[in-house]
Amino acid sequence: MPETHQEHTILDGIAAGLIVLGTDRKIAHWNAWLVSASRRSSASVVGKTLAEVFPDAQVDIVGRAIESAFDAGASTLLTNALHPELLPLHTRAGRPLLHDIVVSQVGDIQSRRCVIQIIDVTDATRRERFLRDRQNARYYALVESAPDAILNVDAEGIIRLANPAAAQQFGYSAEELVGQPAALLCEHENAWLDIWQSVNAGTASARPTEVRIRLKGGTLRYFEISAARWRDGSRTLVTAILRDVNDRRDADRALRESESQSRKNAKALAELNEALKENSNKLSEMDRRKDEFLATLAHELRNPLAPLRNGLQLLKLAKDDAGLVERTRHMMDLQLGQMVRLIDDLLDVGRITNDRIGLSRETTSLDRVIRQAIETSSPLILAQQHDLTIELPSREIGLHVDVVRLTQVFANLLNNAAKYTPRNGKISVTAEEHGDSVTVRISDNGIGIPPELLPQIFGMFMQVDKSLERAQGGLGIGLSLVKRLVEMHEGTVEAYSKGIGQGSVFSVRLPTIKALAHGDRPAAAEVNAAPPTGHRILVVDDNKDAAASLALLLRLMGHETRTANNGLEAMEVADQFQPDVALLDIGMPKLNGYETARRMRQKIWGRDMLLVAVTGWGQEADRRRSSDAGFNSHLVKPVNVQEIERLLARTH
Repeated sequence: MPETHQEHTILDGIAAGLIVLGTDRKIAHWNAWLVSASRRSSASVVGKTLAEVFPDAQVDIVGRAIESAFDAGASTLLTNALHPELLPLHTRAGRPLLHDIVVSQVGDIQSRRCVIQIIDVTDATRRERFLRDRQNARYYALVESAPDAILNVDAEGIIRLANPAAAQQFGYSAEELVGQPAALLCEHENAWLDIWQSVNAGTASARPTEVRIRLKGGTLRYFEISAARWRDGSRTLVTAILRDVNDRRDADRALRESESQSRKNAKALAELNEALKENSNKLSEMDRRKDEFLATLAHELRNPLAPLRNGLQLLKLAKDDAGLVERTRHMMDLQLGQMVRLIDDLLDVGRITNDRIGLSRETTSLDRVIRQAIETSSPLILAQQHDLTIELPSREIGLHVDVVRLTQVFANLLNNAAKYTPRNGKISVTAEEHGDSVTVRISDNGIGIPPELLPQIFGMFMQVDKSLERAQGGLGIGLSLVKRLVEMHEGTVEAYSKGIGQGSVFSVRLPTIKALAHGDRPAAAEVNAAPPTGHRILVVDDNKDAAASLALLLRLMGHETRTANNGLEAMEVADQFQPDVALLDIGMPKLNGYETARRMRQKIWGRDMLLVAVTGWGQEADRRRSSDAGFNSHLVKPVNVQEIERLLARTH
């Protein structure tokens, strides 16, 4: 609050130094007395801090008293007897000025300021006059009118002043309080001693503390006490301000009880929300996996359709070429079998999920089931040129199972091992009997499983590797089928992996029976997989049947063709063949179709060639990606050869 001219005149007329600080701790007023004692004009110091005005002095003692005044409303007396040189001030004669400092707070919250009084104590008479002046009517008027109880207590703990509020709240008259030990008011005699020692430990006021005060009549009530030490001449006094907080404590207790109940309710609500969130996340995750499954299903079904359509075109053009007809028929039979397996998996998932599948159990041997599974999976294992090792117990292990369904379990696990193991990998099948059960382990040295996915690996639509390079990984339902079928046989299945690139182990535990006769046979067997030409057109597809059949069709149409089964091989063939047309699959190993197209466009022979994406991925986003990679056109499998003819016709 700005000072009026009259206030300014009054402050300048005081026969003592007077500094007024604003809430920013900067000087708002520097009276005439200080102008003389400091040899600094008011204009040169207003707006600065004490440290800026006296850069060579140690003003930290005064600074702590200022912070106590602002923070706790404390009044502090800094006497020259304890601190010989508080501020570098001088008398009119030029000698160092011996002085005391009183730091106190004035004003309300909106206009709070700090007043620093500097008293010249060089002359004892002037000091005593100041001490008398301080006990003026205004001081007593403030104490008398204060709403809180105020006590002045001396070093012996005797009450020397009690204001009307203290008398009213404690039930005593002022005369009854003055002269009595302050400790008698406290529930515990050591309470006042603790306050005195706390305040006496420093020049700043102690933190407010709560004490139970015994009123006249014996009633105990809680009061919050703020205390400050000061000196009155040779005496040390403590002024204590006591505020009744009994009602506030009762209200706080009721509030705490209410808050406690609210926290319990909030916790219950949070647990409910967490359960709802978890369910929502699970539903969202299932929905996301469903969408991925549908997109993958479309892709997986298109892959065998492409060579099937090419095969039909070949059969139309082959005429009497019996060898070509037989090769084409064999290729179409394999691709049709792949489609049948996909559809069978889909139907089985539906049946198992709705509990509409039954088991036709019979007594058989583990050896029979394993051999049938290997026979089912051998085309894929041989195509990948994997080494397959089988190690079963020397005696026959009896099972009471559905042979078809259990064969499906092990065939799915073997297919996974073959798909997710790089060419020329190692796959092993081992079995170990223990008590009334047998454990079959199918191990590989393939891509492995990340640790965070192991708990989810048997979930519906779960796939470990969704990259384009492994786009024919399946529908993500095989392991879910495996788990359900094994559990229907009262067994368990688990997955192990040390991590990416460190292979996988799938362990199936099944109950056994003792009905089979013992028979000896070799303990281990090893199966070594044997490696099973207009326009210059390069056909690239990791599905060898699709690439070979499409290339043959194009040759019969009068074009010169070459084939490749991955991106790196395509670049090598194209460098020598220098095609003017390239038909590229997108999801290929080693180098996917997008990157292959980009690299081809960087070659001199590839800048003007016709690049066509031939893929099972047909979403709008897939078409945008192929265009960005440099493709001229995007065809979705199965591709009609007439579509290719129309594209080629536009290049002439």
